[in-house]
Amino acid sequence: MSQKKETSCKLDREIESSQEAKTENQLARLDRYSKAKRQAEIHQRYIEESFDNYQGRQRLELISLYDKLTSCGHFLLFHNYYTIGEFRLVEANFCKKHTVCPLCAIRRGGKMLRTYLERFEYLRSQNLTVRASLVTLTVKNGPDLKERFEHLTSGVKNANQRIRNFKRGRGKISIFKSFLGYVGSYEVKRGKNSGQWHPHCHMIVLHEDRIDPKQLAKEWQEITGDSFIIDVTEIDEGDPVKAFCEVFKYALKFSSMGSADLLEAYFLLYGRNLIFSAGLFRGLKIPKELTDNLIEDLPYIELLYRYTSSGYSLSEYNGQKITPR
Repeated sequence: MSQKKETSCKLDREIESSQEAKTENQLARLDRYSKAKRQAEIHQRYIEESFDNYQGRQRLELISLYDKLTSCGHFLLFHNYYTIGEFRLVEANFCKKHTVCPLCAIRRGGKMLRTYLERFEYLRSQNLTVRASLVTLTVKNGPDLKERFEHLTSGVKNANQRIRNFKRGRGKISIFKSFLGYVGSYEVKRGKNSGQWHPHCHMIVLHEDRIDPKQLAKEWQEITGDSFIIDVTEIDEGDPVKAFCEVFKYALKFSSMGSADLLEAYFLLYGRNLIFSAGLFRGLKIPKELTDNLIEDLPYIELLYRYTSSGYSLSEYNGQKITPR
């Protein structure tokens, strides 16, 4: 399975399991988290080896990042609501450094996926003429990540300004005027052939009129001056999850990079918002906590899992310690 498909599937499974994991999904979920935690440990070891390469504020930030990764995900407390066959993650020590920690990236991606999918389904139920497309915008690869990333974000801001100008009755005709709302994410990686940085963005765009890919490519090249590479794929009404996964997998892809590239990108993009939205998608609140909601008035069994070198294993059952065999 390709990395792209595997990443999307992880978020797909996460939205299924984050609130209503059935018994048969629980072991697969723990295995997914174990693999993410192991990847975080690889980054953690590289960070420790890199302390002496940084000075001042960056070195302090690196030490803090190392400490947070060290404690992240050491335990996971689940409630098994056995009368309805659901597991919910109710407590954990997450570091919330989702661009570095794959475990937190999975949890955050699942939260964002659920929030925007619910909004999309609501909007579609209110207006049957609203359509949605997955739009990808790129810029030319380059050796300087900061310069290329700022070039991409500048292009997106330019497009957003064209939407505002159209609404105010000024500015020239733009294909972006048909965008009723969008939510997108910035993604960075190395180009396969060039080895240079390849920043791009994926957007879920709401629209009524069909988006013409040729017109979009022409206008995007006009905006960026160096790229006409775009993609427009209309979302199948029956299965929007795959397209939304493409947008919200950004942090999971970020945290899955090689440790050296990850650290370079982390410092260069530190403090930047990699998610953006406008129009009908603007202003949605993503839950800050990475745990699941409790179910009131239902009996449950507490299951405490602890992370070891072999992955997550059951440590306590309803407060009683489990003796390893």
